[in-house]
Amino acid sequence: CRQSIELCFHQQEPFFFNHTGCNMIQELLTVAIGSGRHRGAPAKVDNYYGNMSEMWGFHHFTPSVLMSSDGHQRANSPHAVNKELNDIFYKQGEPMLGIVWADHIGAASEGSDRGYRSPKFESGVEFLTRMFDGLQKGGVKTVDMFEIGAGYGSMPRFMASAKKALLDASIPVYVRNYAIMDMRSVVDLQRWYLNKTAGDLIRQSDWSDPSHRCSVQGVHCWRPGGTDGLWALDRIDPQSAQQRAAPLNVDFVDTDKRDVFAHLYADAHTQDESDPSLARVLFAVNSWHEFAMQDFMWHYNTFVAAPTWRMGVDVIFYVSNREWIRNAEKEALMMHPRSVHFLLELEECSPITCIRVFRRVT
Repeated sequence: CRQSIELCFHQQEPFFFNHTGCNMIQELLTVAIGSGRHRGAPAKVDNYYGNMSEMWGFHHFTPSVLMSSDGHQRANSPHAVNKELNDIFYKQGEPMLGIVWADHIGAASEGSDRGYRSPKFESGVEFLTRMFDGLQKGGVKTVDMFEIGAGYGSMPRFMASAKKALLDASIPVYVRNYAIMDMRSVVDLQRWYLNKTAGDLIRQSDWSDPSHRCSVQGVHCWRPGGTDGLWALDRIDPQSAQQRAAPLNVDFVDTDKRDVFAHLYADAHTQDESDPSLARVLFAVNSWHEFAMQDFMWHYNTFVAAPTWRMGVDVIFYVSNREWIRNAEKEALMMHPRSVHFLLELEECSPITCIRVFRRVT
């Protein structure tokens, strides 16, 4: 065991997360250290996650004033792609919570009220602007989003705070549901961050919470219509006052619950494919690409290869890093001309990073 740990911690991060054993060791250590330090006590939880940007378990995906691994070079500014959408997302701002020393950077040093904006915030605005611009042009009015590896929770915070503005846009888009697929230790961080930064704008639904309606202790969700309460907002007119004021439902799905979630979501939304104005979007920025191959394949088979009457998605926003291990095999799966009837709609690559958008061909 000691030799395995030493092997893992002498590797580069891309190797670490591409190796099943090393990934498991990191997850065990992160959960053990986190639970051991705060044990769920609110004040200790705040103290533990309060410097997330410099914590060993999270620094590779949290914003930092010291460094950033965001290597993407923009070909076009998001403002040029769609000014209205760019403004909607940019105006949501970026909380400084958990970003060590961020309060010492920004307005004072720049002589403006702009404040600190991390590279991750800037790239988030770009990615969401590009994605929603494509959805608007494709005639999509309602979207369910699935994010593979949601980092510290920045994207669902964007979606929750921008939900009403997107409904008020010149071409309205209703964000109906947001699901995060991630490891347990990271889900715990996301729940803390979103509770602090989004509050009542989000209705949190953690599938591993013992009190969750679909927990293993109960059979509520397995009865006909048993999931109706989970996605009750699906059945409300998105332009109604009730829906406009409702929080965004965010499902937190860790590895242990992903099969149950996939089955029940598919059962509850079998009629989705009959509505051409509704789209499921898979949002995968780096995390999916860095997974070990068996985890990569689970998400590929569940969201890409699956038909739309199960969990198959309609649009894939995919960001990958060419320098990471097993990149060639993953690119071969995504770029194969017979890859489950998806059309490559956009491709922008720098020497390291590629942004691609795929749309299912009906």
